[in-house]
Amino acid sequence: MERLTYVTEKGEVLFHPEDLPDDEGVTITQLAKDGRFKALEIIAERLANYEQVEKHGSYGKWIPVSERLPNEYEFIKSYRRNKYAAEFIVMIKGANRPTTLYFTHNGWWTDNMKDRYDVTAWMPLPEPYLESEKRMANRNTLHSNKLDAFRKWLIKTGWTIEEPKGIWEVLRAKKAGRKNPLIVYQKMNKEHLSVLDRDIDVIKRFLQEK
Repeated sequence: MERLTYVTEKGEVLFHPEDLPDDEGVTITQLAKDGRFKALEIIAERLANYEQVEKHGSYGKWIPVSERLPNEYEFIKSYRRNKYAAEFIVMIKGANRPTTLYFTHNGWWTDNMKDRYDVTAWMPLPEPYLESEKRMANRNTLHSNKLDAFRKWLIKTGWTIEEPKGIWEVLRAKKAGRKNPLIVYQKMNKEHLSVLDRDIDVIKRFLQEK
């Protein structure tokens, strides 16, 4: 799980969401002053997750079904809409290794074929592994006054503009055949923009053609 916070050498805790450039960070107080309520919601949700896990001691630990079954919070967090059930790691009675099964609203443990199993213990699924793609390119990759021209250039060269996500994105675009979207972030000083390392070549081509 990617961290949302880090501590500076002076001991100051800064908020560092997933869509914030690696070399940036802001205090919780500043987020509130700036009205960045989405970021505050993310902090609250992450805190609730940790406190819920700590309360039940379920993070990375087996929970015997004789002790308890997944509660409503755990069910919702692990819910799979296409299965109408929540997915968990389980130990099936008599098995010698764990697997995953679905826990239904009526308290059954089932697989993809709807077969039922006698489960002895379970635990929540871990957070998915995300390959790091958050390294940022040069801080002065693109000046903010070139953003509109860059957007028009992207459209001209076959990109589709999408709605930005998160509190730091100012432009998001996708292109057929490209796995990841191109994302432009606005820095705290509002003057220069940044992109991920994977997108720096696109910026270079734009600047060369201009």
